[in-house]
Amino acid sequence: MSFLGFKILKVTDNNMAPIIPQGSRILVNHWFNSLFVSVNSIIVIHHHFYGEVLKKVTVIDKYGFIWSRDENDNYHSIEKIGPVSKRQVLAKVLYVFKGEQKQAVEN
Repeated sequence: MSFLGFKILKVTDNNMAPIIPQGSRILVNHWFNSLFVSVNSIIVIHHHFYGEVLKKVTVIDKYGFIWSRDENDNYHSIEKIGPVSKRQVLAKVLYVFKGEQKQAVEN
């Protein structure tokens, strides 16, 4: 459900950990999707291969393409994601409600 372009989404993997751990909820707005995107913004993009993914903007090149990456090095590199156009930006993250990290318990 969305209200005035605002929506709360649940993060389902650890690609942005430790900044946004799995299980966190994020407040996003799709009205700000490409207007206020800058380096270090965290955005939701529609990737042609990976679908809807959460990424951190690394570079906006001279043609306006956005290069982004995961915060967690065990996931996709900037080269694997490649450039996306501003039309592929679905929303910008405005706030993070951090979830609890599940930790393994040793017996």
